[in-house]
Amino acid sequence: MPFTVDLPLDRPRPKSASGRGGAVMFTVPAEVRAGVERLARQRGTTPFVVTAAALGRMLARKSEQPDVVFNISYANRERREFESLLACTVTGFALRVRDAAAGSFAALTDRVARTAVECMDHALPVRRIAPALRERTGVDVPDRLDVGFAYQSTLDAEVELPGLTTAVEDLAPAAARTELSFGLVPAGDELKGFVEYSADLWDRTTIEGWTRDYVDLLREEVDLALDS
Repeated sequence: MPFTVDLPLDRPRPKSASGRGGAVMFTVPAEVRAGVERLARQRGTTPFVVTAAALGRMLARKSEQPDVVFNISYANRERREFESLLACTVTGFALRVRDAAAGSFAALTDRVARTAVECMDHALPVRRIAPALRERTGVDVPDRLDVGFAYQSTLDAEVELPGLTTAVEDLAPAAARTELSFGLVPAGDELKGFVEYSADLWDRTTIEGWTRDYVDLLREEVDLALDS
């Protein structure tokens, strides 16, 4: 299984990334979010799984790969000695979405749910996985995956400090930490989304089109799964 997602590019990949990038914001409408949550309840899983399955399907279709792997940002304290640490701790795991391009979306959602739980139960840092894969299979694991996905379950971020008034603001610097990173956050009745992308590889208009494709795919696949 390749660790790369061979998405179509607007220009050839440079030998080394410049770090230049941008961010595109988008909205998943209230009726689509309601369908996502209804399907999640029906399948005994979470909205994260449904939205991740939809991303896997879109990536598989655009890359023409049967299986795709992307990084999932995962907030957890994996070691007991970290439990009392006052900090934002986020790790990640590689989620493999098998047979993502076609077939029943409900079945795809079930597969992603099982795989995600298995990944969380057996999460290991890449530095521990890479040597074993290299030794046993000859596969080199990249330092980071091309594509990432994060589902933030809440926007609540109040900070109360004596004598200070605080506010949380979104920052979108013209930089890219990975080639492509999707994120969703519940906001009112909707889901607010963002895509951080590498300007070395894509134009903003391309990414804007992909966000529309993602919302359309999510709407269509969820509706079909609910009606079946």
